[in-house]
Amino acid sequence: MFLLSLPYLGIREREREESEKGRPPWEAAVGTPPQIRDLFGPGLDIQEPHVVILQGAAGIGKSTLARQVREAWGRGQLYGDRFQHVFYFSCRELAQCKVVSLAELIGKDWTAAQAPVRQILSRPERLLFILDGVDEPRWVLQESSSELCLHWSQPQPAGALLGSLLGKTILPEASFLITARTTALQNLIPSLEQARWVEVLGFSESSRREYFYKYFTDERQAIRAFGLIKSNKELWALCLVPWVSWLTCTCLMEQMKRKEELTLTSKTTTTLCLHYLSQALQAQPLGPQLGDICSLAAEGIWQKKTLFSRDDLRKHELDGAIISTLLKMGILQEHPIPLSYSFIHLCFQEFFAAMSYALEDKKGRGKHANCIIDLEKLLEAYGTHGLFGAPTTRFLLGLLSDEGKRAMENIFNCRLSQGRNLMQCKGSASPV
Repeated sequence: MFLLSLPYLGIREREREESEKGRPPWEAAVGTPPQIRDLFGPGLDIQEPHVVILQGAAGIGKSTLARQVREAWGRGQLYGDRFQHVFYFSCRELAQCKVVSLAELIGKDWTAAQAPVRQILSRPERLLFILDGVDEPRWVLQESSSELCLHWSQPQPAGALLGSLLGKTILPEASFLITARTTALQNLIPSLEQARWVEVLGFSESSRREYFYKYFTDERQAIRAFGLIKSNKELWALCLVPWVSWLTCTCLMEQMKRKEELTLTSKTTTTLCLHYLSQALQAQPLGPQLGDICSLAAEGIWQKKTLFSRDDLRKHELDGAIISTLLKMGILQEHPIPLSYSFIHLCFQEFFAAMSYALEDKKGRGKHANCIIDLEKLLEAYGTHGLFGAPTTRFLLGLLSDEGKRAMENIFNCRLSQGRNLMQCKGSASPV
């Protein structure tokens, strides 16, 4: 979706001691910029780490980078001298498994088809497991528990299986590449010793330009789009996040297709999302189903759920025709095996979840009263310490700002919730 390749994304290594000085570990990053090929080599104070954590803000490109590490290995371009097998696991998909064994997961991988699982696992020091989005599902990865499995053939709940791997109960010599959002680091640190912490920085200025010229294959379109965004200082700064760059390019491409005057005045991620949604609604009106998709997103955030079955969608009165519309609008995407759906990006789910709190029809919250995300459910989803750095909360603050309220009222002709108590209860919280 984002047309990224490995050289586009900046990364830098940081010393773990930063977190031991009482500072949030994401506030400071030090060291010289490492290359992707050097992630598992010596550096700073760790000799050839077995665990590398890619951490960074929402939408910064962690998952893209993780997938492309696997793809580069498959093409023989990366880590071929160190790892004989590299396995990529999406934790959001893994969380859908009730019970599963490591042998089953490996057996489903196309690269493992030519060798027996027992043979693959006989040299764990030559294995790399990529765990993408460890912090997304609602699970506890414990180092010691009666549920931890002792053998790779033993079926276990997915959380227990990952806890066994990360706690070195099984395959202790294996290596791991883990992605997690910045705000999830404090949850991961207790389970991981001697890990290399690498921050994903997003696009440099030159990478942003390169991205625009890759997205718009017509050079004249690329020049127009890039020039417009470069003149919007706030939006240009936000485009260091790959997801924002994609959203910006998508909005501009739609204007070009409609032969409209090229304009994009958004200065925050929230207003950019509103602009994207307003464009999509012009071609595919949703009507009352807008509230349904918002309540689905909100319930997913509350339950830490990012993959939804057909039954999940039906529960929120989203039938086949509406699902098809949401797919065409680029709000949902389909996962064929097993059939499930997710928002096109987790940030989009968080945006719609925030809208479920801000939107209120003229008769009140009505049928969505049990699903609308409120402060208590946000607290349950993110915890007291993470609430006000959470993307859903920051989107909500953006929607309830004067600019956000005006934009929503103009787009949706709606009445907004008087949720100012959330904005007032934390002075340091900021919208996006």
